[in-house]
Amino acid sequence: MSRKGLIIRVLIFGPLFAYFGYGAVQKWRAGQADERGEAEARAAREAELGAATKTVKLGDGRTIDIVELTPEQAERLHGIKVSEGLEKAKEGDATKDAEALDDAKALGRAGEPGAAPTPAAPAPAGAPAPAATPSGVTPSPAPPAAN
Repeated sequence: MSRKGLIIRVLIFGPLFAYFGYGAVQKWRAGQADERGEAEARAAREAELGAATKTVKLGDGRTIDIVELTPEQAERLHGIKVSEGLEKAKEGDATKDAEALDDAKALGRAGEPGAAPTPAAPAPAGAPAPAATPSGVTPSPAPPAAN
């Protein structure tokens, strides 16, 4: 091979190798920086969880870890928006309470402090009716004793 051909090849392929090599090195450095940042974030998250974790010993000798987080910590660490979940739960409870009140009004028992719910099956002819408790709940009858 002539000296002229070798010089032409070096002038063509040398800059190509330099350009693509430089791009590969930059990509590798960016990947290392991302991994380092993720590792630091993971270490900070684990440290915060470790500080919020307490170990409780159960009666049978086992131990469990309990993590106590504020709503802000839960959102920051796990992306969970606790306040929205609580609002939805409260709305659901309010809806259930309103439905129960509507049902009670439909049955004509709304606002009666000692109103007992309607029994599922009529009591036998000779049996006394069960008395309502102070909370307004009628206790269920005891099952018959087996001989």
